[in-house]
Amino acid sequence: MHVGCTGHFEADIETHNPGWLHGQLSIQYGKDVYGLDLNKLLLDDMKQRGYSNLYHGDASRSEDWPDKQFDCIVAGELIEHIGNAQSFLQSCHDHLTPDGVLILTTPYAWSLWYLMYALIHYPYSTENREHTQIYDPAMLSELAGRAGLTFDLYNDVEIIRDNRTDTPNWKYNWIVRLVNLLTFWMPTRIIGKTMIVTLRDATIAHQ
Repeated sequence: MHVGCTGHFEADIETHNPGWLHGQLSIQYGKDVYGLDLNKLLLDDMKQRGYSNLYHGDASRSEDWPDKQFDCIVAGELIEHIGNAQSFLQSCHDHLTPDGVLILTTPYAWSLWYLMYALIHYPYSTENREHTQIYDPAMLSELAGRAGLTFDLYNDVEIIRDNRTDTPNWKYNWIVRLVNLLTFWMPTRIIGKTMIVTLRDATIAHQ
């Protein structure tokens, strides 16, 4: 299940970006891939382009999901947009098979990149105005635990730089290249922008 499956659809389809996530998942897993998203217009566009098993609904409402469980749920750059993140994680928990995994990515709260952005742009201290919250591993662990999920703070979290230099904004690309050049020696835990977290059912994981 790919939650937030229309993410970057318009931009990546227009630029023929081979890295579009739902497209790559569909190539690898075919009809086994499901999608859930709030944007009905983009879902309809995807259906017209041949993508199937697409559902319109709110990911934080378990009843909006298809009536089945999944071995893997993927949610890239989504949880920071959701108003009720605990309900979202609970919905994911409800639709995971006992041995299933939830893989999510989200901005890393204490990245030097974001701290610099916050200082320069205060009080608009997040680069995406649609974000409702920001996380670090400990915060996310507490929230996940309340939804019956768990992950190892040291082994199930990866922080990556994830600084794209192929955006349409040449000024942004230039700044990213400059920052990468000046900070190549820094640990990823300091300058990395994105967390990749793998979560499991807490009951099964602790057996």
